[in-house]
Amino acid sequence: MDGDIQHREPSRIISKSAINNNISCSDCPHIHTFNIYLPPEFLIAIAIPYAGAGATILTFLPFIIVVYFTVWVTESVILARLIWIVFEMYYFILLIYLIAIQPTTTFADAFWIALPFFIMILIGAFIFWQLRNVRLWVFQNRIEEAEERGSRLVRRAGAGARTLAGAADELGRGQGRRR
Repeated sequence: MDGDIQHREPSRIISKSAINNNISCSDCPHIHTFNIYLPPEFLIAIAIPYAGAGATILTFLPFIIVVYFTVWVTESVILARLIWIVFEMYYFILLIYLIAIQPTTTFADAFWIALPFFIMILIGAFIFWQLRNVRLWVFQNRIEEAEERGSRLVRRAGAGARTLAGAADELGRGQGRRR
């Protein structure tokens, strides 16, 4: 069995081809999976950071993407509002799903689990109704930023022009002294 992965037991060899052909063995319940032993303490220790990462990904990343596309990318207010309606439906479905899969938890636990989704629903509703004002605010900030960059360029150009004028004066005076 060249290049074949083998599983050895006291009186039996099970090859990769047997696993691929779904040949099972009651003596070997782990033929179809590769088990890795992880201590329960380790699983408990990594559960909290992964839960936090999952909550961040499910909650804030879609929000940031929707804000970017509805405020900076699309020019149509109607299309932007349709995107926000889909966003609201997404979070509402997630909230209902959370409530449905955890009927045995206490109200306090359910409240803290559902709070990020509920907050995102409220923020999404606020932006949906204030979308024109949010886009106007972003546009005005972009104009102010462009004006600030322009004034910095003008100040630098003025400093450069003064430096060149000073250098020209020095050269002019220096050439007048030469004989």
